[in-house]
Amino acid sequence: MNIYTGKKQFDLEDERLRSFAYPCKVSCHLLHSLIRAEATICDLGCGPSVELERYASEHGVVYFPLDLRKSALISKAATKMRAVHASVESLPFERRSMTISHMRFVLMHLPESSRYRAIKEALRITRECCIFLEYDWSSIDGPKPIRDFRAFAFDVLGKHMDLLYGSKLAVEVQSCVSSANSMSEQSFLRPPGNYTHELIDMAIALKGLLLQEQATLDGFISKFQELSAAAAHFSTARIVSVVLGPN
Repeated sequence: MNIYTGKKQFDLEDERLRSFAYPCKVSCHLLHSLIRAEATICDLGCGPSVELERYASEHGVVYFPLDLRKSALISKAATKMRAVHASVESLPFERRSMTISHMRFVLMHLPESSRYRAIKEALRITRECCIFLEYDWSSIDGPKPIRDFRAFAFDVLGKHMDLLYGSKLAVEVQSCVSSANSMSEQSFLRPPGNYTHELIDMAIALKGLLLQEQATLDGFISKFQELSAAAAHFSTARIVSVVLGPN
C-alpha cells in the first residue's frame, strides 16, 4: 500500500519534502543540458517542493506540476493554473505534448503493474526526454543506530515502498521502451557526512504516517540527536537516474 494514500497526517512530511534540497539539486543537474526557453516540463508526482518549479521559471521553461494528492499542489502558487490533480497511471495530456517529463521517487511507491503503466504514460506524453529518479537504500551504512534504522525501514517502510527500486530502475524502464530510445543511467551518492538532521526530520514526519510506530521512532530520534552531537559520519541512500531520449 502506498504510504501517501489514506487518512494520515501529511503536514510534517510535506514540510520535510519542501526543505530537503538535495534531490532537487540532482534533478536540476540532469535538466541543465536538456532544457531550453519555452520548453515544457511535466513534473509527475511533483510533491510539495517548489524548487523545480523555481528552477523552471528561472530558465524560461513552462512547468506543469502533477500529483495525486491535492495538498501537494497547494504550494505551487506560481503555476496554480497549470497544476494537475491526476494519477501518473493515466495522464490527462495528449501524446508528445510535453518536451520533458520528470518523475522522482514515484515508482518506488507503486506495485509492478502500476509502474509499467506510469512509465508508458510518461513516454506517451513526452517528445524529447523522460527523466526518472529513484532511491537505492542499500548504500546506507554507518554507526549502529544508522544500521538499525535501515533495518527498521526495510521491515516497516518496505511494506509500503521498494527501498531498493533504484537498483532495478534501468531494467524496468528498458522493458517499456523500444531499442530506438537512447538511455543513460547515473548514480548520485554524497560523500559520508553528518546528515542526522535529515534522519531526524524523516523520523518526525514518519510519526504522522506510521502511528503504531511512534515509540520506536521516538527512540531513533533520540539516538540521531546523540549522533548529531558527536558529529558522526555515515553514508546515505544513493539516487539513481535514468534519462530516456527520443526514439
